[in-house]
Amino acid sequence: MLVLCSILWNRFRFGETTPVFYWGEAEVSKRPISIATVAAEAGVGVGTVSRVLNESDQVSEATRKRVLSTMERLDYRPLRSASSLS
Repeated sequence: MLVLCSILWNRFRFGETTPVFYWGEAEVSKRPISIATVAAEAGVGVGTVSRVLNESDQVSEATRKRVLSTMERLDYRPLRSASSLS
């Protein structure tokens, strides 16, 4: 276990932006996915992702599908605490 922690620490220290922890066979990232990450991966703006989340009719169906598939692929889950701020 100590060796694994040492390897992960060195990967983080020498250039990885987020530490990655292993739980069994799956890689688990410590940082949650933001809408900015979803927007960058889908090739749209943050406002478009927000409109998709709020089910606005101002987004075309093709863009909506692309954003929703990106959210599913990244396993995006909106933060409850952030939704209460608006």
